[in-house]
Amino acid sequence: MRVFRRCLLVAVFALTSGAASAQAPLAPTGYATLVILRAPGMSGALWTYHFYVDKTLVAELRVHKYTVVFIPPGPHEVHTGATPEYRGMLLPLTAVAGETYYFYEDVTIISSGNFSQTVRFLPPEPAPNLKHFHYVKPVVQQLDTVDHQSMASSESQ
Repeated sequence: MRVFRRCLLVAVFALTSGAASAQAPLAPTGYATLVILRAPGMSGALWTYHFYVDKTLVAELRVHKYTVVFIPPGPHEVHTGATPEYRGMLLPLTAVAGETYYFYEDVTIISSGNFSQTVRFLPPEPAPNLKHFHYVKPVVQQLDTVDHQSMASSESQ
């Protein structure tokens, strides 16, 4: 039993430790900041979750992690899932340059033994306390204004 407890402790430490020394960069002028947080806890801790903005993979996060992505002003779609195609919770966001938005994902085990996923935008005030989260670099730090505008115009046709 003691060996099992030690192995469990090592596994929990490995899952929750990360690049604690890395710091989130500041937003460039003319962009909004999107902070993506993966909730702490053991539910779903073995899986890396993929986060998308406008079908572009921007982050891959495990529990207790967060990242920062810069997005151009305007309408966006934010979701988490296995693929860029929407299959989970799709949240619309109209970004304003200079503003910060917090996208929060949480997974819990429900009584049937299945997982229940909750995604939502947190209110900007008060800002979430990030001291218990570890920053990780995103897959894509900044979405390009040109790419977003061309995508929006092709979808409207």
